[in-house]
Amino acid sequence: MSDSQMEMRDTSWVQGVLAEHFTHFPGSVRRMVRDGRYYLPEDEGDFRDTLGEISDYLSYRNAKYKAENLHFTIQSASCQQDRLNGIGVLIDYATGDMYNFIVFDDGTIAEYDDTVGTVREESDIFDIEYGIIVL
Repeated sequence: MSDSQMEMRDTSWVQGVLAEHFTHFPGSVRRMVRDGRYYLPEDEGDFRDTLGEISDYLSYRNAKYKAENLHFTIQSASCQQDRLNGIGVLIDYATGDMYNFIVFDDGTIAEYDDTVGTVREESDIFDIEYGIIVL
């Protein structure tokens, strides 16, 4: 994916989008900021193209490491492959579960469920009460 196909947003714009979608952010859900500029996919197709390009890598990593590490692998491999750094990781403090989500350039957010390979905008992760967002 070329830079001309990606929308660049700054961290304050991303902060605002997170606040619109996550019920307890900011507040009991905190954020660890990873960058000042974010290159975001236009739609699910852009994200799926990136996933397709790294699927062999992810299969290898998934077989080698615990599931928790896979969420960070998806995040970092997406950034390395196509410079998409709008893939976030949410850690739920109450359950210890981890989730991937995608921030799109139009301000929508969707969860990526790696167990079934689906992207969905309606998700319970947006109501998690205590956690941290790594993005």
